[in-house]
Amino acid sequence: MEESYAVSMLGITKRFPGVTALNGVDLRVRKGEVHALLGENGAGKSTLIKILSGVYRQDEGEIQINGSPTVIRGPEDAREKGVSAIHQDLNLIPFFDATQNIFVGRERDSSKGLLLERRRMSERAKALLEDLNIDIPVNRPVRKLTVAQQQMVAIARALSENARILIMDEPTAMLSGREIRQLFSIIEHLRKSGVTIIYISHRLEEVLDIADSVTVLKDGVVSLSCSIEEVTLEQIIEAMVGGKMDQQFLERVSRIGSELLRVEDLSDGRLVKGVSLRVRAGEVVGITGTVGAGKSEIARAIFGASRSAGRIWVEGKEVNIRSPRDAIAVGLALVPEDRRGHGLIVEESVSSNIVLPFLSRLATFGFVNRVAEKETVVRLVDSFRVLTPSIKQKVMFLSGGNQQKVVLAKWFGAKARVYILDEPTQGIDVGAKREVYRFINQLVEEGNGVLFISSDIPEVIGVADVTLVVSNGEIVARFGRNEATQEKVLMAMLGSGAGGDQCARRD
Repeated sequence: MEESYAVSMLGITKRFPGVTALNGVDLRVRKGEVHALLGENGAGKSTLIKILSGVYRQDEGEIQINGSPTVIRGPEDAREKGVSAIHQDLNLIPFFDATQNIFVGRERDSSKGLLLERRRMSERAKALLEDLNIDIPVNRPVRKLTVAQQQMVAIARALSENARILIMDEPTAMLSGREIRQLFSIIEHLRKSGVTIIYISHRLEEVLDIADSVTVLKDGVVSLSCSIEEVTLEQIIEAMVGGKMDQQFLERVSRIGSELLRVEDLSDGRLVKGVSLRVRAGEVVGITGTVGAGKSEIARAIFGASRSAGRIWVEGKEVNIRSPRDAIAVGLALVPEDRRGHGLIVEESVSSNIVLPFLSRLATFGFVNRVAEKETVVRLVDSFRVLTPSIKQKVMFLSGGNQQKVVLAKWFGAKARVYILDEPTQGIDVGAKREVYRFINQLVEEGNGVLFISSDIPEVIGVADVTLVVSNGEIVARFGRNEATQEKVLMAMLGSGAGGDQCARRD
């Protein structure tokens, strides 16, 4: 009977242009249990919880809350039905204190129609936190709290909204071991009080400790659903990774040359700690890890956007990279994860974006050679097969895949020696991905080096000569091309000791 379930999502299908994110997914969560929702990046977890929390509407299927069919019309409607989500970014206002964040938008007492006095709000905030056995100064700005304390504030906010179904997305990603134990104590308290928790994590051993049941998604369908007592860690991993290696990676003969980039003890003062790596000519070095592990932060630190400590050598010469401008000058290029925010000026034309890094090379005495500019842009657009009606077309009107090709063309034209590609295939279709792989092969065949960052484990294994696994801002394992398997990499990501070099070695 569905009445025994706090949540039943039945036959949920969700389509986006060109892709079916969820295909007939069933998720049933019993009242008062912790239900783990697992899967690789892109498996459909985020889409499913966004449907339950009212961000998306499903195209097909039914949602039941406590056995009753319901339509969730938006996030506010979801909260009114007792569903609340705590996302990894927590969605707190940094300059507000804990009290203000807990009650933001609800300062008016709905039962009396009067603004709550500051003192009464603080008392209610203290009571919520004390009920969770949490000691946090409620009048301190949350930016001065630890990540763990901020997370507790987010939990208290959800409970203040009378949440009975709590979605926790990667709750331990940024926590220490002690903080994780504290969180688990709170989860146990919530479970005993009848709160139902949907728990999303890449840390599978934690899941085995905290969850009552588990559902695994793979490519938008359910590949496993059972009690946690009925399944092993190996079976969960098998359900997650399956046989996904049939991707369109292009064969390449590796011709490794001299060292192009060496990084030692790199830190950014926040997440990245003591990172050391090297990239050689003709080599693709892959970096992977869970959400929030520090992959993009490593890229930014190398590129001069956030480095606070460490040493960097480019082609055997030690360099002082204090800014992205310095990085470009010594032969580094970065294709950022957020291509619209940092990789492109979307209001400008294809041509303007592509020539931006090397415009000075096309100028004489301050005047740009427009003929040379056009010839260069047309050559790069053709080479990367950018589908655009004109090189004067504004980038905002191109598809995501073609926007990514513009970013790649831009940096290829800049003639760097080491290319840092941060999630270059994220959000693009299969055909565009193949073009990215072709571009990578072309770069290394010409003697350049590539630092390839991706959350997609099979992709990293399929592209890289060396795979580095990052966790909590540190490199925790290293695998050669013939050593790397999905299972080994995933186990290293989860801290389960899967073999490979546990980073004592730097070639």
